[in-house]
Amino acid sequence: MSYRKRDILRFYDLIDLLSNQTDGPIYLSSCHGRMEWPHRGVYFFFEDGEILLDENERPRITRIGTHALKSGSKASLWQRLSSHKGSQRSGGGNHRGSIFRLLVGEALINKNSLVYPEWGKGNNAPRHIKDQEQPLEKLVSEYIGCMPFLCLEINDEPSPKSLRGYIERNSIALLSNFGKPALYSPSENWLGHWSNRERVRKSGLWNQNHVNENYDPGFLDVLENLIKSGLTQIVKPQTPETKTVTRPSMKSVKKKIPSRTNNTGKSRLVISCAASKMRHAGKFRCIETDREILFLAHPDLMSPQDSVIYARPDDISPNGVSWRQALVDYNRVFEKTGKNPFGLLPAYQLYRHHCYKQLVDTFGAERVFILSAGWGLVNANTLLPDYNITFSNQAQKAYKRHKREHYYDINELPDDNNNILFIGGKDYIPLFCDLMINYSGEKQIVYNSIKPPSIPHGFSLHHYQTDCRTNWHYQFADRLISGTLSKPDR
Repeated sequence: MSYRKRDILRFYDLIDLLSNQTDGPIYLSSCHGRMEWPHRGVYFFFEDGEILLDENERPRITRIGTHALKSGSKASLWQRLSSHKGSQRSGGGNHRGSIFRLLVGEALINKNSLVYPEWGKGNNAPRHIKDQEQPLEKLVSEYIGCMPFLCLEINDEPSPKSLRGYIERNSIALLSNFGKPALYSPSENWLGHWSNRERVRKSGLWNQNHVNENYDPGFLDVLENLIKSGLTQIVKPQTPETKTVTRPSMKSVKKKIPSRTNNTGKSRLVISCAASKMRHAGKFRCIETDREILFLAHPDLMSPQDSVIYARPDDISPNGVSWRQALVDYNRVFEKTGKNPFGLLPAYQLYRHHCYKQLVDTFGAERVFILSAGWGLVNANTLLPDYNITFSNQAQKAYKRHKREHYYDINELPDDNNNILFIGGKDYIPLFCDLMINYSGEKQIVYNSIKPPSIPHGFSLHHYQTDCRTNWHYQFADRLISGTLSKPDR
């Protein structure tokens, strides 16, 4: 084993230790300035779909950074992260104030053949240019917002010779493949391959500085001492929106479904989606070409048709935003105006089986949510277009979504500390756990398999015994509706 490979593995062992001390990574899209941020520190971004192909298959770091390296600087860690995140209100941002945003935007332009001729030019731009760039800024915010990250607190004074700069510089130099034998390279689908910056493409990092430098092996001892000495600060939100991506311990806890969930409100039901949909289901249309959009997991496996565009929900539409964002915007317009030009159906009416509608009729739409393999966790009233995406092993290859594929799944379930009961096939459980990992209320999963599924800490299992082996969750839902099982409180 080479010295550098040995040091990379040691580095990731230390990152694992940091993750354990800070309760795991969090997503930037869920962060805000009211959280308990260290004043200064170094941050490490991961990326869904990027795996360090060692024996543990750990998430691969793709961006390292810090702040306040100039003497006299007053910039805080959150200010630096906030510039990467962008605007909470508009969903956009300012790539001229964040090299991270600029690099991601350039790659999105190249990959999707977008036209933004002024992107990255100058330190400022006229208002009309910034307005024109907002669709791409929103895509950048969406992309970076879904990248989990960790923070290492190092509260030293701003200076080019600061300890933060030392850790940042050597971490980048160690992990960078620029001008070195490639170790733990990016996946084939990593967005950075579309960057027009050679240092990004060849380093495998969203960094330009220090990627061509040699590292000091002694920095690993310093990093270890920082982490083990307890100088790290746990970064936790004060609101319930944060989503973590820790590799949880696999604990299965069986609990009975209570007749009442808590004393503060009403519990919620989550049921997985179905492949069979209503014949009159509305379809998204591309206004520019007047063609229907059919959403698949692998549109590249389909033969082209003149009347249909095959797409993934996260593909870019002609308007410069993802189809998923276009659906979110469509629902917002519908809520304000009642306009539904494509004739989309509420989620509970989209699927053919009667239990979706009956759950809404029994418990109310505000308490029923549907876990869609195509769109994420949506309220029963959310308008959805026809789509063919599933986790089922019996599905055609174009329809089957693989667990490691990255989707920017919607999550509309509010965290109000109420009980959640999930019923659905075992292939949907990992997605449910991923979306609900940081939900503060009780999270119960009903399963039917002989062997209990592996679940993260914080979830509980209820074994539903029945002779029904196909679509047993519909039987369970019918029994909830009929009152022969304990219901969520009304």
